[in-house]
Amino acid sequence: MKHLCMALLGLLLCLNSLLPSASLAETTELQRLIQTALQNNPSLLAAEAEWQRSTHSILPANSLDDPVLSLALLNLPVDSPRFDRTPMTGVEIRLSQKLPFPGKLALRGKVQEQKAVWQKGLYGEKQLQVARQVKDAYYRYQLQLETLKILAENRNLLNALVKTLEAQYATGRASQRQVLQAQQQLTRLLDRILVEQQKQASLSAELETLTASATLPLEEAAPLPSLLSELPDAETAHQLVEKNRPMLTAYQALIQQNHHEKQLAVLDEKSDFTLWAGYRFRDGGDMDAVDGADFISAGVSFNLPFNQKKRRAGQAVADAGLRQATSARDNYLNQLRFNLGEALRRMTRSQQQQQLYATTLLPQSRQTWQAAINDLQVGQGDYRTTLDLLLQLTDYELAYATLKTDYLRNQAWYEYETGQWPLPDQKEKVN
Repeated sequence: MKHLCMALLGLLLCLNSLLPSASLAETTELQRLIQTALQNNPSLLAAEAEWQRSTHSILPANSLDDPVLSLALLNLPVDSPRFDRTPMTGVEIRLSQKLPFPGKLALRGKVQEQKAVWQKGLYGEKQLQVARQVKDAYYRYQLQLETLKILAENRNLLNALVKTLEAQYATGRASQRQVLQAQQQLTRLLDRILVEQQKQASLSAELETLTASATLPLEEAAPLPSLLSELPDAETAHQLVEKNRPMLTAYQALIQQNHHEKQLAVLDEKSDFTLWAGYRFRDGGDMDAVDGADFISAGVSFNLPFNQKKRRAGQAVADAGLRQATSARDNYLNQLRFNLGEALRRMTRSQQQQQLYATTLLPQSRQTWQAAINDLQVGQGDYRTTLDLLLQLTDYELAYATLKTDYLRNQAWYEYETGQWPLPDQKEKVN
């Protein structure tokens, strides 16, 4: 009857593990951590400042140079510095404005606009990267909690086994060597618990670093969910990439920037010009035919683009930049496709292994262990076999928890590669 109860209990545990459960990515605590990191992470703040700096540079790039106001004393006699001795003497005010060849100014503005779009893409990419880092560290932290819980439960089982052996030793049914070996195994388990607690503290510090928080109170989370839902197909993943990934927009902006720089390099063969106008104040003199009338003047000047090698080199630079940007985008897309496929393959493998553990390995291990301990308690079992079965059960439970965490970590990787915003209830900050 006892064996039948244990079999039913194992079956219920398996069925419970197969029930759909909410992803940890949807929990309030994880969303709070991600939001804190998006607001406080220093590397993210630096990327945001760089994007804003590029945005503020658009207006200066698209504006004319400031006009130049000149004041001059003209033709003042050296021997007698007076303004009424010669008709040529005067005070002139001149205003000049440098004007680029038509089209250059607009292209400079477009180049800077694409630079700002590039920096915006880098900022959006950094947001996704930081969110994935927070998720990954959080899932590993929760795995440590699950690991410590499993080890604590199995410590109780091992402690009960030690007490059983001690009771049998007192009645002569167990040897002292068996008792000492069981106690030694219990000490090893306690040492492992201490190691896992140190790992938990390190992961807590990692989360504090990512969120830039001095202290980070973390709640005791529910057990890791078993995610056995249907996985997205590769075609859907590629569509999400084309739609969401900020770096693709950034690379397109980089390509457009190099197009504009090529056009600007071609226009650099054309002359810029400067318009100027002047007004000269004069005093009358004995030889002045117009009796000190003021003069006005105007003119235009051009730069002469004689150095054609310099301009050809500028065009070559733009051509090379265009090739580099196009190749970098193609390489990035190829890497994205590989990463997506790898993430989906790992999620599939994790699902299959989870199902194997949940439906076969864990129920069988629990039932075998319970049968062994029952036999040992009535003096029919073998101590070494019972201890090995307990250690095997512990390994299976830890492996199962690791598989569930691996699924969540690869899910976070998949969400990062497809550019899915980590907080579905909020708009992307860069928008």
